[in-house]
Amino acid sequence: MKFIRIQKGFDLHAAGRPSLELQRLEAPETVAFIPKHIRFIKPRLAIKEKDSVKVGSLLFSDKHRPDLKFRSPGAGIVETVHFGSRRILEAIVIRLDSKEEDEIFSSISEAALDTMDTKDLVARIQEGGLWALIRELPFKNIPFYHGKPPGIIVTMGTKEPFEPEPSVYLRGREDLFQFGIRVLKRLTANVDVVLPSGNDAPDFLHKMASGVPILNTVTKPCVVTMQSKMVFRIVLTQGLNRQIRRMCEYLGFEVVKLKRTRIMSIRLAGLKPGEWRDLTEQEMAEINAAVANSSKTASTARQ
Repeated sequence: MKFIRIQKGFDLHAAGRPSLELQRLEAPETVAFIPKHIRFIKPRLAIKEKDSVKVGSLLFSDKHRPDLKFRSPGAGIVETVHFGSRRILEAIVIRLDSKEEDEIFSSISEAALDTMDTKDLVARIQEGGLWALIRELPFKNIPFYHGKPPGIIVTMGTKEPFEPEPSVYLRGREDLFQFGIRVLKRLTANVDVVLPSGNDAPDFLHKMASGVPILNTVTKPCVVTMQSKMVFRIVLTQGLNRQIRRMCEYLGFEVVKLKRTRIMSIRLAGLKPGEWRDLTEQEMAEINAAVANSSKTASTARQ
């Protein structure tokens, strides 16, 4: 995975930058899906006014490509379906209820991802309504799947003056972002993450994420996000000796405090120094599934 910094482009030179702090606002009463903003599709409605929907319920699909599904951003009652001239679907307005329910989709484990058939993976993405988030250059249409593309570009931000920093919306979700990159790597050999110049954290974050030369090797790509001015969250995919401290030292930073929050899928929240707890059956199953294809684990087991 490469990180590309854009040096040129539209820039308003607006003073200041968006805050890195989150403010929790009151939940809106309604949300709307605007199909007319999606180019090159002809919606086929799957709902009508007064229908109840969950987060992720099917709202409409494309008449010409039924595999393209568009799902609800909220749960509640379909209040209004707006049609414009020539019966063009313009908006679907949903009045949210007090407790939003979610549609349940089949999940993919990290172990299953590595062996899953690519066509099956694409079908899962389409069924979940996520395929429409991918755009094909140069016309930015929703792509057909005709085999592996030459590359996929993940845009992490622009120079729009009110666009939030990636470190804000990725905070606490770094492992999901990393899993998403792994999914995209199953679709193509080249996945590039693009950040505009001057956007997000300093070069330190990009260099840490891309790989740092330590211990006669280069560290594997990892996810690094800024929590506050001098606090960083790092999700590693390997465990070298004093890896984080050595990576920071190489880039001229000193680690003052290091706190481990997770080992594989095991969260350490609530455990004080010196305390321990038993693993649950689900946690053991996740660990066994994650190391099922590990050559080192298999060789140790045979011995």
